[in-house]
Amino acid sequence: MRAILTIVFVMLLITPIPAVAEESGDIFSNNTESEIPEKTVKLYSDQGIKFTVEFYPSNLTITTKAVNPGQQRVETALYIRVDRTTVVNSLFNISSGETIKNSHQLSGIIAGDVDSHNVIISTFNDSEEFNYTLNISSKNPNGVELPEIENVEVDTATIDGEETTVARVTITNEGQVQYLTNVRVTSLQTHSDPYEARVPMNGSRRTLVIPLEEDPEMRVAGEVRLYTGWIHNQSDIQDQVEFAGTPAGETEVWDREFEPIMTHYATVPDDEVYQYENETVKQQNDAIWRERLEPVAVAAGALLVGFVVLVSVLSRFRS
Repeated sequence: MRAILTIVFVMLLITPIPAVAEESGDIFSNNTESEIPEKTVKLYSDQGIKFTVEFYPSNLTITTKAVNPGQQRVETALYIRVDRTTVVNSLFNISSGETIKNSHQLSGIIAGDVDSHNVIISTFNDSEEFNYTLNISSKNPNGVELPEIENVEVDTATIDGEETTVARVTITNEGQVQYLTNVRVTSLQTHSDPYEARVPMNGSRRTLVIPLEEDPEMRVAGEVRLYTGWIHNQSDIQDQVEFAGTPAGETEVWDREFEPIMTHYATVPDDEVYQYENETVKQQNDAIWRERLEPVAVAAGALLVGFVVLVSVLSRFRS
């Protein structure tokens, strides 16, 4: 994916905003002062404050420096927004001759599901804009935090009054960007519909309960896919795991490389629809079925023997 990082500097609205005091001192992280920034922009507020904003793509960092060359302490403002996330929204005081520096990490802020990235940085009465190209995807995240499947648990739940086997799929997102992704489960017996998963932010989690076609006494094996767009295409955000377990026991989960699959569509022949296979679990379930059928077979055999004996006795009686 070719992603364009666009930094747009626009006029900050003069509406009162909650004061957020910037920390003073040199807190530039990751040795950015010894590196050469990709872009340096100078902004001048109408109170005479000089802002220097630098972008370092190597570690996804924006640094800001505010200098007051005047003779009076003044109130100024700084606003930074990257894609859908506000990074800075500050109204603060700066003394005569004071310099305030800050560093802002963008790894959890840049959105990974769009091609054109928009970042707004502004102060009173000044703005500027530039473009930057960056590749972001689950295969090549470039340090950007993206949502992923954290865990899968085979369980049961009461659905429409019946005990039903389900997969509890937990999605996590360490970034500060919310995503609308899809989750689909494919197992030996199940081809689930895509479930919309509005992924939470800031390290929080969301668990989806997805009904399965497997009997609650059977062992379940399958795959879970997290993606944007369509299941049969590669997408910017994609993750896949494989799992095996039972509702009454533990569920094993392991990572798999994302594989687009063909599912049931109006024009797709049945022989082209993807079918998950797991011969080991299939044999285990076949053995469970045989054990369940064995008492039935014994009873049926006994009933047949009794029927034969009865017919024999009746035949002798009639003769």
